[in-house]
Amino acid sequence: FSVTVNGHADHSGATPMYQRQDALVASAGIITDINHAACTEAVYGTVGTIGKLNVIPNSMNVIPGQVKFSVDIRGIDTDSIQRVVQRLTNSVEKAEKDFGVKIIVQPISAESPVKLDDSICQFIENICQKHDINYMTMLSGAGHDSMNMASLYPTAMIFTPSVAGISHHPDEFTEFSDIAIAADILAETLGVLANQ
Repeated sequence: FSVTVNGHADHSGATPMYQRQDALVASAGIITDINHAACTEAVYGTVGTIGKLNVIPNSMNVIPGQVKFSVDIRGIDTDSIQRVVQRLTNSVEKAEKDFGVKIIVQPISAESPVKLDDSICQFIENICQKHDINYMTMLSGAGHDSMNMASLYPTAMIFTPSVAGISHHPDEFTEFSDIAIAADILAETLGVLANQ
């Protein structure tokens, strides 16, 4: 979702607290609610992220008049995702009443969770066992091409470990030896599938 919170910009020193329509304070409550809702739903694999925030006019001595932020809710359980979305809706309604702001919530996209092919996953697991390669089966909260491919063809994914589990960060790093192992697993998996 894209969320736009419209308040009223005013001087930070001259505007009493009871007269403010602070778009950033209203946004902070919504953001905190989304985080709490996602934490509650974490048992179902659901996550919630606010990864982008634009504060206008973004000045130290001006009450923020507008805030735009993104909301990314992902998971594998549709009902769980919807509960977090409902919490967003409820939080927006509360913020409008409590802070006198107007809020626009625009859906950007809605992807349904995709189940990958069990038989291919089993082939990959068997190959790892055959070669005594440490592995784990896991759910991916990331959106990959496989989301679209799975609607047309049996699909699975092979992940390589990032050092310390770091991803989407300058410190992300995967050992070349792990990349080579994944490439070998992929090649052997393709061979198994081609010979079926």
